Amino acid sequence: MSDEHPTAIEIKGNPLVCPICKNDRFTIRHALLNTRATTFFGLDFLNKKAKNYVCSRCGHILWFLSAPGDAP
Repeated sequence: MSDEHPTAIEIKGNPLVCPICKNDRFTIRHALLNTRATTFFGLDFLNKKAKNYVCSRCGHILWFLSAPGDAP
């Protein structure tokens, strides 16, 4: 799942800015943080989730662990 329209993002009330190019527009992606054990047993859905913000200018990816209740 992703949001392909670059947008300004706030994290806990602070604007997100790319540390590489200083851009303030990002697309959003989601990822599972897989472990070998859960993958081996087919339990990938138990892994933690992360939200990825991809800079719309340079492509740098910022990773944030998803808080409980966040959309996967």
